[in-house]
Amino acid sequence: MISTLTLISKLAMAVDELMEIPGTNEELGRPEDDMGISYSLDMFREHEEVQQMLSSIEKAVENQFTAEKAFETLKTILDYYQEQPHLLDPHLEGILTQLVKITRNPNNKNEVISQAFKYLWLVIKVRGYKTIVRKLPHEVKDLHPVLEMLETPEGSSDFYESYVLLLWLSIIVYMPFNMMGFDTTAVAESQHTGASVVDRIFTVIKTHLKSGQKSNEMAAYLASRFITRPDLKDRYLPEFLNYSFEVLENASQADVHGVFHKLGVLRAMGLIFKHGKREELFPFSQDVLSRLIKCQVTTSSDAPIRKLAMKLIQRIGLTFLKPRVAAWRYQRGSRSLAMNVQGATSEGETAHEKVEEEEEDEVAGEIEEVIDCLLQGLKDKDTVVRWSAAKGIGRVTGRLPQEFGDEVVGALLELFSTRESDKAWHGGCLALAELARRGLLLPERLPAVAPVIDKALVYDELRGQCSVGSNIRDAACYLCWAFARAYHPDQMTTYVKQLATGLLIVALFDREIPCRRAASAAFQEHVGRQGTFPHGIKLHTMVDYFAVGNRSNSFLNLSVDVGRYPEYTQALIDHLVDKKVNHWDSAIRELAAKALHNLTPLAPEYMSKTVAPQLLDQSTGSILVTRHGSILALANITLALSLVASKEGKSLKDILGQEILDGIAKIVPTLEERKLFRGMGGEYMKQATSVMIEKCSLAAAPFHGHKVLDYWHNLLEDCIVYIDENIRTSALEALSPFWATYFEPTSEERQKWRDELVTRYTQALNTTKEIHSLGFAAALGCLTRVLVVGKFDIVLKALINATEITPGTENWAQTRKEAINSILRLVETVGIKKGGKACEHVCEGNLPSIYEALLKSLDDYTMDRRGDIGAWVREAAISALQALTLAVVMENDSLLTEEIVGDMMSRICQQAVERIDRTRKVAGSAFATLLYSHDTQVKPYTAI
Repeated sequence: MISTLTLISKLAMAVDELMEIPGTNEELGRPEDDMGISYSLDMFREHEEVQQMLSSIEKAVENQFTAEKAFETLKTILDYYQEQPHLLDPHLEGILTQLVKITRNPNNKNEVISQAFKYLWLVIKVRGYKTIVRKLPHEVKDLHPVLEMLETPEGSSDFYESYVLLLWLSIIVYMPFNMMGFDTTAVAESQHTGASVVDRIFTVIKTHLKSGQKSNEMAAYLASRFITRPDLKDRYLPEFLNYSFEVLENASQADVHGVFHKLGVLRAMGLIFKHGKREELFPFSQDVLSRLIKCQVTTSSDAPIRKLAMKLIQRIGLTFLKPRVAAWRYQRGSRSLAMNVQGATSEGETAHEKVEEEEEDEVAGEIEEVIDCLLQGLKDKDTVVRWSAAKGIGRVTGRLPQEFGDEVVGALLELFSTRESDKAWHGGCLALAELARRGLLLPERLPAVAPVIDKALVYDELRGQCSVGSNIRDAACYLCWAFARAYHPDQMTTYVKQLATGLLIVALFDREIPCRRAASAAFQEHVGRQGTFPHGIKLHTMVDYFAVGNRSNSFLNLSVDVGRYPEYTQALIDHLVDKKVNHWDSAIRELAAKALHNLTPLAPEYMSKTVAPQLLDQSTGSILVTRHGSILALANITLALSLVASKEGKSLKDILGQEILDGIAKIVPTLEERKLFRGMGGEYMKQATSVMIEKCSLAAAPFHGHKVLDYWHNLLEDCIVYIDENIRTSALEALSPFWATYFEPTSEERQKWRDELVTRYTQALNTTKEIHSLGFAAALGCLTRVLVVGKFDIVLKALINATEITPGTENWAQTRKEAINSILRLVETVGIKKGGKACEHVCEGNLPSIYEALLKSLDDYTMDRRGDIGAWVREAAISALQALTLAVVMENDSLLTEEIVGDMMSRICQQAVERIDRTRKVAGSAFATLLYSHDTQVKPYTAI
């Protein structure tokens, strides 16, 4: 059997080896900050591997396993280029030629052709069908083979094959020949008797528009290319529109196949109105619009249907308007070198536009209906629908006369009212951003839009158990970003401070990461393009994309950096007080309180004269979240002002005022009188007032001898035995500064009170209630030196007894853990002194009993429904042994014996091989620290 010393030696050697292992980032020449690594690609590096895979496609399909493995391999390779698909362009033609050649060869097996279509689909997915379709062959000889493959059952059912074939056919049908002249002689009569090629294509389109697969989208694209041909539009366009409305009117919304069919025809009609010529589609526009509205697709329960309806409606609207750019739009200037070079041409075009502007063109009455549908779409419950409607508003407004365009802006501004839902606010922000981006939001409208931006940037409302508004704030940042690109700096002068402050507030204090980053991006855009934000460049480097990613860092650190600039200090403070102190999320309220503490040195007078009275009034108000946040904020500001007063040689009373101090003293009695410590809201009040007591104690607020101290002490004693851990923690953190500031036993009466306190707390450990034992065990560790000196032996004995497992307390592992932690805290409080008194210090008389209790705790393997709860006790004991031993060695290593060290190290070794990772980590760290501490060395062990 391996001896203890052998085990210790082997573990020490293992630690030595681990400490000498090379391979750190520095040795390997890697940057320590991975954020700086660039993952952008520069070329298609796997080109040769892909070519080899294409050449060996016949071998890959020998069985299903190898075929699927080859497909997944190619998919993995190509997926690397999803964000940089243009890197495939130099090799696209070769890849496509090789794959198309395989599909054209009738001698190849069906499995080989099917695999080739799968590879083609992967290429299309990464590079995009709009790029690939231009590179596909479009010879007449390909028409019949492609059409036949689509008509076979295999071609109709295989998603990859049908998708690629439909895309291929969409470029083939663009051939510059009259398709009505093609006959079916090359086709087996048994299958297509009497059917022309165009009829067969039309049938294929209708067949795949019903599909629930991706081929549905490609069938719609094929329909738009096929039906808008000059030689086919007269025959097939009316027929297809009628067919589409039959589907919309008759297909069942409850049937999933009916929903996919509706999606197919809506997508196809939308693409037809996109790719078709305006003069050819105009005769059908009015009828299509009226029938579309009659079908009520804009109120469908399916978001994709509503989205496609928005697309179709806006494109129908564009057919009612001349395809021209609005002459009245605001243009900041040429953004292209080519436009600058063609200055004379631009002037001529501008003159022509002015002439067009002067012409009073009649706007079709249907446009009002189109815009009304799009405005309703801005209120839709789904983001994709609102986004589509917003883009439609921008496109249609771009062709309207100025008077009508201004009416559209006015209608959008009406969306930002208290009567409208958060969906309308979000859609309105998106639409305004689209108008601004297109130069359709004229500078004359900025005074009306600026207040909307202010409200949208801080829109946050509680709905049930969650809030709404993060998407509105994000869209408001997009609107600000669009302003930076749309307007000349001279036009934005009036709104510079307003926008800069609003964006910084969102970037620093928003609850959501996307909103903070969106505000940072908008701020950067303004700094780069406008260059008028105060201290813009310096601030942008502070609140950049990565810095604002951490919420605590934004609230507590970046806010102080920004607040040092006087232009923003008061605005940051006001926002925290008005919007974040009363926030629905308690974590935000706590961060806001801490942020106000950090900002107080930057504006102490404003805090004491304006903010503190406001918070004091709210501290006993009727709204729970406001009351909770105000108490926390007032407490943190009080502590911060005390630090400011100390630096200036003043008292807290001088800088804060007696009236505010009296108000703080009345908070707890008022809450008690109104019974606000009870119920669910009472938990927030207990936590907040515990923090207030802690901060007032640290600030040494002049409440010495005040009757409120009894209220505070009773409250803290109630909180340390409360079931909620956060409340217990807040109360325990308040006990030490509270006792140190207000209850130092300087008189005989205080000495008597101290003795009664210690007696009562130690006796409370013998309770039959676990939560009481847990609370008072932790509270004993908070005793100050003045309170514990002379009673240390009594307290230590009570805590050691609390670490032992007794009948009825087997599952009180958390109490035993807190007792161990309290022993360590008291050791730090009273100190270690050789030859000292056991009632005042840690010395020879009580040190062995402390080690015995800690070592005995390493045998705690209590199990219950939560698992190995004894691990909590063992880990606390290991950490305590480490800290205690280092402290003893630093003070006087002669207090340690060889037996104590040997037993301790062997027991820690045992824990280092436990099954729980966390326990092994704690034990290994303690073992290594005791061996290799630079400041201490355990001499008894080194002598072994």
